[in-house]
Amino acid sequence: MMAGLSRPRRVCRHQGRTHLQLAVAGLLMFAILWLPLAVLAAYKVPNPPPDLYVLDQAGVMNPDTEKMILSTSQELARRTKAQVAVVTLKSLDGYPIEDVSL
Repeated sequence: MMAGLSRPRRVCRHQGRTHLQLAVAGLLMFAILWLPLAVLAAYKVPNPPPDLYVLDQAGVMNPDTEKMILSTSQELARRTKAQVAVVTLKSLDGYPIEDVSL
């Protein structure tokens, strides 16, 4: 062998294809993982109705009680971002209370 000259490197014929496959797989993984998050981030959550905090299906609350619960719950949500709702039901329809309540 002559001085200063190096032997040519043997290159595997499949090496280029393997890198291309890895690049395509990486792009697919990126799309699968990140694009749904971008769509969810763009989704605008609708504002809740003002009477969100009281649902009296049993008809047991008087209007003053409903107003008090509404104002207290709205103030709590405004100050702390926590939410409390009061729901009355006519019937549990045979379900245990644990399955109906939160």
